[in-house]
Amino acid sequence: MKCAHCKEEVSAWKKTCPKCGKETGSQVVLYREKTWNVIKKVARFIKKAFLYLLDRAIFYAKKSWPHIKKFFSVKKNVYITAGALAGLILIFVILGLLRGPSVEPPILDLGDPVAELEQSVPFTGAVLSVDELTSPIYGFEMVVPFGAYDELTPFDITTQTIESHNLGDAFTPITPLINIDNGHTFSNEPLTLTIPIELEEGEFAMGFYFNPETNSLEGIPMKNLTTTEITLFTYHFSSIVISKISIDDLLTLTNVTNPYVDTGFVPGVDDWQFTNYGSFLAQGGHCAGQVLTMSWYYHTQKMANDEPALYNRFDNVGFEATESFMEDDHLGYRFASVIQNLLDFTSEDFYDYLSFAGDDEQLIYFAFSYAMVITEKPQLMAIYSHDEFGDIVSGHAIMAYKMQGYDIYVADPNYPGQTNRKVHFDTSLGVYEFEPYSSGANAQAILDDGALLYDDIFYIGESALIDYEAIGEEYNKVLDGTIGDEYFPTLEAIFLSEYDQNVDDQVWMDVTGDEITLGTTHNDVMACYLQNKVVIAVTANHLDAVYTLYQGDQLIEGPYYASEDGYIYYEVELVNGENEIGVLAEIVVDGDRYYADFMRIKINYTAGVTTECAATIVGRYNFYSRSDGQNLVQNHYIIIREDGTFTESYTINDPLYTSVIDGTWTIAPGQNAGENILYLTFGSQTDTYEVLDNYQWLRYAPSDVIFLFQKES
Repeated sequence: MKCAHCKEEVSAWKKTCPKCGKETGSQVVLYREKTWNVIKKVARFIKKAFLYLLDRAIFYAKKSWPHIKKFFSVKKNVYITAGALAGLILIFVILGLLRGPSVEPPILDLGDPVAELEQSVPFTGAVLSVDELTSPIYGFEMVVPFGAYDELTPFDITTQTIESHNLGDAFTPITPLINIDNGHTFSNEPLTLTIPIELEEGEFAMGFYFNPETNSLEGIPMKNLTTTEITLFTYHFSSIVISKISIDDLLTLTNVTNPYVDTGFVPGVDDWQFTNYGSFLAQGGHCAGQVLTMSWYYHTQKMANDEPALYNRFDNVGFEATESFMEDDHLGYRFASVIQNLLDFTSEDFYDYLSFAGDDEQLIYFAFSYAMVITEKPQLMAIYSHDEFGDIVSGHAIMAYKMQGYDIYVADPNYPGQTNRKVHFDTSLGVYEFEPYSSGANAQAILDDGALLYDDIFYIGESALIDYEAIGEEYNKVLDGTIGDEYFPTLEAIFLSEYDQNVDDQVWMDVTGDEITLGTTHNDVMACYLQNKVVIAVTANHLDAVYTLYQGDQLIEGPYYASEDGYIYYEVELVNGENEIGVLAEIVVDGDRYYADFMRIKINYTAGVTTECAATIVGRYNFYSRSDGQNLVQNHYIIIREDGTFTESYTINDPLYTSVIDGTWTIAPGQNAGENILYLTFGSQTDTYEVLDNYQWLRYAPSDVIFLFQKES
């Protein structure tokens, strides 16, 4: 059947479409749910009837056997009891039919394990070989380089014959299942595995992991392929099988005149909603982290556990969704950055590990084709751009999810949600090579310098070069809200609970659970100029952090550096009911800002009586204008305090810098009513201001330019 929303083919037994994430509108599901509701009602009735009859039976049994005999001597009671029991049995039978088989049949029917090799590998590395002539993997060789493991690591290698499988005609195993057990230890360095095979001319072969727990296969990157051996490239081991296919058959499966190879993954449904701009942890971009996490989530959460689609699932968690505003997607942004940190796709060492396959782009194209045909899963693609001297200038990671003809459709973290991006494999005039793909190391690099052409395309697969278990462990931190806390400067907030003229006697409280509740007595413990306001102080505990204030997805002010105490202070105007602010923390590195964290705070406010301020110099004066019309700084203000101290602060944009001046003040009467003279002293310098309009304005004229500051109400 077709999904009622996206019109894609979907199983009639699916309630939620795996492609668009919405309900399919299946009549089968509707009928099943209606049937289930009827069954539940009948079951409840039968249960009540049975319990009633059982209670009556026990009651009579206690009296004596004659009473029991008397009860069952009434035919009506016998019929009701028998009917209730029969009804219960029928319910269990129907439930069993609706549920179907609880365990899927294994995709591989295997023989008993046969021992092939046992050997321990020291820190210095080793070569493991199977030299027994009668072995089905005679000539097998595994190279473990120096430093691959931190300690002596035992390897146990066995084989199992593949008696049969249910993977279709495209899967033809040409080796037994090779089980390599090293305690599931992930290596520090890439390992190569050479396996003997027999191929005819015009055939292609590829290695696959077999996972008996998930009953699935996964493609493995290859270093080399000949008619007599295949060399695989990996960081970990499990069970491996080599399968072959006719190249003509493989091309037929992906030919434009036939149905395309579609893994079911859809950008805008299954990728992340945010763009790859990089972060404090992944300053060059987190493309690989985005691709790996969205691939992992698609396989292990959406498809395996029927979880919702990834796109916008972690958008502004705990608050109303802000689909066009990515700054509050901090859980996903940090998740991608942490996983990116586990594998550096931009390093020359990693490129060297992959460059072996660059000589035969046709093999790489076949690897993408065959992996998606057999596994029906998206595949990771690494791409590189070079300068005129052949040196790498950029590395990037994207995900192949669909094939049609010689086009590989890709999800690109620089262009989230786009379904028309593809890498083309050119077969004209016998060329057999990938056309360059246009993108960038990250979205900011594209904005700054334009897109690059990536001329090297590599097959990575899924977990061969990354520890999938580590992704699962980090995902648990996404769910509990702690992802990246050990790597990123993390926002903390406090709020002014009780104001006092003496700063040391003011009471500040932690913001817990991203929420503040203020009652009708709030104004009673605030200064008059803080009526119907809350003062919130935020810090990321980093000297180079700058902060930007938002309401919803609207920028209010910033970015600004913190005060000398490490906090930035916001006076938030409150309305009766629910209020909300958001604070973005970025870290400045060499003049560029990198994402660190985002915090939303909800303020529940029940307004009380407002105390009006008497006319006084005390309060905050915000910059209003210059007589020459220029505006060279941001966030320029002067705070006059009751204790005789003041603070003046302003921020310069280029380079980003915040100046904070602290000193003392005195005031003297002016010539006219409502006017006074204010003296601000810091160090050996004293500036003179005119106080106008009954303390509403400050006028400062150090030269020909006149500065005006207006008092904040």
